[in-house]
Amino acid sequence: KIAAELVIAFLTVYVLNTHTGPLSLVGLYTFPLWFSKVISALWILGIINAFNLIDGIDGLAGGISLVSIVSLALIAGTAGSYSLVILCLILSGSIVGFLIPNMPPAKIFMGDTGSLFLGSTMALISLYVAREISGSRAVLVMPLIMGIPIIEVLVSMVRRYFKADDKRYSLFKRIRTMAK
Repeated sequence: KIAAELVIAFLTVYVLNTHTGPLSLVGLYTFPLWFSKVISALWILGIINAFNLIDGIDGLAGGISLVSIVSLALIAGTAGSYSLVILCLILSGSIVGFLIPNMPPAKIFMGDTGSLFLGSTMALISLYVAREISGSRAVLVMPLIMGIPIIEVLVSMVRRYFKADDKRYSLFKRIRTMAK
């Protein structure tokens, strides 16, 4: 599944030309465009899998995505990109409609299809919003907006590593269990 997601992420960046544009590190150094495109593809892959990972608890993926999409709508509105604001508001309305029966105890679930769709949509909208704001601020703002899913992925990977370490697995097998 991750190989297909990686191919789709790189096709999205290189064929559809969906990326942040040149990124700069706090205005001091501007990365080459090819590096920014690779970072954009990895961003898409990471956010897709982050939302897939947090989909295990009732209301968590929907609630976090609602907060993130409203934040993206506010940033897009201040940048004057009203078409993105409308897109964000439509998506937030559908998330609210999903959240009502998804609150504990959940009557419906997002599943892989819903979480992959939500993750890819959030990743692509965040790339468009990052293009609207300057590259030096995008490096700081985008990880903050998607911070909770990113932190959850990192915590899960560390937890899986140490669980495999407790079972005395080899280093290769410990690293492999982090990605499962």
